[in-house]
Amino acid sequence: MIENGGGGVTDESGLKAVQQLLDSRLNEFGFETQPLLLSWYNARVAPKFRFEHVCGDTVAFCVTSVANMFEHGFLPFLFGGSCVNERSALDECIEFHLKQACQAVAAFSPIHFKGLATYSLLLSLKRFSPKL
Repeated sequence: MIENGGGGVTDESGLKAVQQLLDSRLNEFGFETQPLLLSWYNARVAPKFRFEHVCGDTVAFCVTSVANMFEHGFLPFLFGGSCVNERSALDECIEFHLKQACQAVAAFSPIHFKGLATYSLLLSLKRFSPKL
């Protein structure tokens, strides 16, 4: 999420620059991004799915995986030594790539930026791994 906190990237060209930076860090691993105005989103979803305590001009970037994420993002993560098996390997992979992208955005601009994953927001959305 990017909030207008009195500085940073708030115009359309700045948001496009952030999206290009996110895409440059995520596309090769099978993720794509789309900006989302949270006030628009909150007006259309049930109360339990709303982001509370956000300014009306807060922009989020929705990151989704695409078909090649398994081959380009997950398998290299799994077999490249980055997986520590503390929880779901898929969750670890997504968090790893999102953290890298968030660090790049933080270095780009002093905007208020926070990375969130759906499985960390609601317990009902949390994936559980089978115990082997």
